[in-house]
Amino acid sequence: MRKKWKGALGVIAFALIFALLFSGASYVLRDKRYAANASVVYALPKNSADVLFAGSSHMLNGVYPMEVWKQTGVASCNIAQNGQIIPETYYALMEAFRYQSPKVVVLDVYKMVESAKMGLTVSFHFTVDSMRLGLPKLRAIFDLVPAAERAEYLVDLITYHTRWKELTASDFAPLDTTLKGSEMLFTTQSNAGYTPCPEDETAPLNDVALDYLQRIDALCRKHGAALLLVALPFADTEQDGLQRQQTVNAVEAWAERQGIPFLNYIYRMDETGIDLASDYSDNYHLNWRGAVKISDCLAAYLQAHYGLPDRRGEAAYASWRDAEASYAERLEQGAAK
Repeated sequence: MRKKWKGALGVIAFALIFALLFSGASYVLRDKRYAANASVVYALPKNSADVLFAGSSHMLNGVYPMEVWKQTGVASCNIAQNGQIIPETYYALMEAFRYQSPKVVVLDVYKMVESAKMGLTVSFHFTVDSMRLGLPKLRAIFDLVPAAERAEYLVDLITYHTRWKELTASDFAPLDTTLKGSEMLFTTQSNAGYTPCPEDETAPLNDVALDYLQRIDALCRKHGAALLLVALPFADTEQDGLQRQQTVNAVEAWAERQGIPFLNYIYRMDETGIDLASDYSDNYHLNWRGAVKISDCLAAYLQAHYGLPDRRGEAAYASWRDAEASYAERLEQGAAK
């Protein structure tokens, strides 16, 4: 009997060691672009973020939680992801709710034009690779990914096993989450002369995006979080950009019928102070100047409408206080460019 127990314990010990080594190898080899924002909900103290910012790269590059903190002391984090479409955001939020209990979720609706359930392969990897194993990750993979392609998301080492040739010291280092999930763009492109379509001009909403937007609304209500929809400024003059503007306007009309607040910053240039000549990185994304302006506007709105606490004097929020100097340095970097 004792030999059997020893044998069983040996098998368990081997399995645990193998799992740890496998997990470690997966982390090191994984593509870590955008991994910090995908992991920020784990890095923060549990249930410490009062606001979650979600969506695609428009939100990732367009709203700075540290600027919100600087202006109001509201504790927030940005879980938006490059290329993330609305169905993927639904599962990212489901995972975030396992670790944080936000009072408000702020969702950018730029990706409401996509009619697919899954975006680009690389961007979906950015979303799910850093998610811890659990129901949200499994549900995302089995709901959104075709059956023949699921293995590479369930075991991402399949995708990255040859990446050992590209490894640098940063692949072995902890992720830098001092920006609380956001990223800064320091390039500038002038979009002077850009004019959006009329605000009452709309396009039909596709069923897939609307279905998952409704699921996000229900998920927020289930967890006691208010949903705030936003459209961050972009200046795309191509036909695709026109359709996105029209879709944004249609979402605004839908949100009004649902009683969901919506801030359409495409048409609030005077309020935000966005300068078309200096505040964009390209046709689609705000640079650091524009992001600071939008973050300040959102900070004021959140404080005025949701009664969010100022956490600057609370010991549990040292993570945000400790990041203030790093954030200030990065703003200085931008000013010097």
